[in-house]
Amino acid sequence: MENDLTIEKLRIVEQLQQISTNQAVMGQKIDELAGHYKMFQETLTGTSENPGIIIRVDRLEQKSEGHRWMVRLIWTALIPLALSHLWRVFVTGK
Repeated sequence: MENDLTIEKLRIVEQLQQISTNQAVMGQKIDELAGHYKMFQETLTGTSENPGIIIRVDRLEQKSEGHRWMVRLIWTALIPLALSHLWRVFVTGK
């Protein structure tokens, strides 16, 4: 009977050691994931020295909007110029 209790105690001790080992491994994995999360967060939002992807995309969108306005302005200026040239050529014959 006492032998059975000793064997059972040994099994419980082994299981506790396995649980402790698993917890240590899980802790390492969580630390690794936390490092990756921090890296991804810095990549998205940036740091004090380096702007993140979100800021860069915002800047690109702002530049794109500025270019769009510039193209519209150029077309707005070119259309009357082309029409006046055509008028001069076909109507006045100069």
